[in-house]
Amino acid sequence: MNLFRFNTFLLAVLCTSWLFLGGCDTLSPDRPDEARVVLEGVEGTTVRLVTSSVFLSQRNALYDPETRVLLGDTLNVLLLESDTVMVTLPFEQKYDISNEERFYAEIFRLNPTEDGLYSRVWIDSNLRLDKRPFVEEETVIFTYDFRVANGEDPDITF
Repeated sequence: MNLFRFNTFLLAVLCTSWLFLGGCDTLSPDRPDEARVVLEGVEGTTVRLVTSSVFLSQRNALYDPETRVLLGDTLNVLLLESDTVMVTLPFEQKYDISNEERFYAEIFRLNPTEDGLYSRVWIDSNLRLDKRPFVEEETVIFTYDFRVANGEDPDITF
């Protein structure tokens, strides 16, 4: 009987130690390491790509002034650091986001009627944006924030 109590006590101590010392990360979601942007379309077409992992963002609700019915929301983004490049389709690039755990991409279409743009963004191995914009859409915006992802939908695409 004493051996049974000792084994139970030992098992409880080992499990508790594991949780506090090394197992805490196994209970939390995986932190993102990389973002991968893939842009396809008419070969040789040029688009402007702005990327950042250092930015501030805020969502604001839009209400009908008379009925106070929620119409949607807007996203305000302030880029603190960014890279702007002209890329030729097809394009594929990986970005390290392990430190900031966030990613912003904005694609400016220079010739929307002829580029045939198809844009996809993965965070690690999870496809987060899969969009073939309408001809009249001049930009595609993608925002991901891991800190927001734990409480609400992290993908804000316009």
